Amino acid sequence: NRTIRPGVVGEAEALSTKHLDSIADYRRSGFRLRVECECGRVRVIEPGDLMVALGRRKNSSRQMQLLIPRLKCFVCGGRPKYWGPV
Repeated sequence: NRTIRPGVVGEAEALSTKHLDSIADYRRSGFRLRVECECGRVRVIEPGDLMVALGRRKNSSRQMQLLIPRLKCFVCGGRPKYWGPV
């Protein structure tokens, strides 16, 4: 058994955590948004493009918990079954 200590050369380093609660957090952290539909279609969205699209709409939330349920697939009209950072 080896004890893993962060920052020691030759051993595993601790992973940092990012808070990705809004689309702005994705952009600031350099992540893109991967969205997979129930039909299997996958889109990778640049956060800046999504922010521009949301900027055109009044009362559009940038919070992921409110934003994700509003996304719809262009092919089948379904909602996302998976979403996360890429």
